[in-house]
Amino acid sequence: MEIIGVDTGGTFTDFIFRDKSEWLVHKVPSTPNNPSEAVLKGFEEIGRGKRKQVVHGSTVGTNALLERKGSRTALLTNKGFEDILEIGRQERTDLYKLDYQREKVLIPRDFRFGVSGRLFADGREKEPLDQEEILQIAQRMRELEIETVAIIFLYSYLNPYPEQIAARILKEEGFAVSTSHTIMNEFREYERTSTTVVNAYL
Repeated sequence: MEIIGVDTGGTFTDFIFRDKSEWLVHKVPSTPNNPSEAVLKGFEEIGRGKRKQVVHGSTVGTNALLERKGSRTALLTNKGFEDILEIGRQERTDLYKLDYQREKVLIPRDFRFGVSGRLFADGREKEPLDQEEILQIAQRMRELEIETVAIIFLYSYLNPYPEQIAARILKEEGFAVSTSHTIMNEFREYERTSTTVVNAYL
């Protein structure tokens, strides 16, 4: 079996493969609108046999994040927690700089929505999720031309049910969703939020 390594980058898609006793390298221009086209073109140009083991990596997601070219993303969370991305933690890259400025967050304030409904810290329901409010928020998201939604509710790592309900509603309304209990099912709200937001954004 032949092994072919593929790295899909923003400019080139690189191939490395073994031919008898030597390793060879091949490049084709990447196809950003559909990265698989460059991969298939490379396979065709290499002209290798059908029995292959393909190892694939990509910097497409990293590039999209660094260049801020992700989807138009909204955040749905508990009312009162819409600013958790900006509040973050106390860590700073330059502790003693008096005019320190944080990086801009991926989701602007107008794209962050709070909905009524809360869980206790042990996962029991404190206040039921307001499903009508989610439908109203979905309408506002359509007006803002939102494509994807990151859903993060407090204590969802203990009880994912409210996130599941919100995800079902928003999917039915035509949005792609990422939920924190499926992306990072553990405690610490900022970490769950930032990770789920990146997933939705990409």
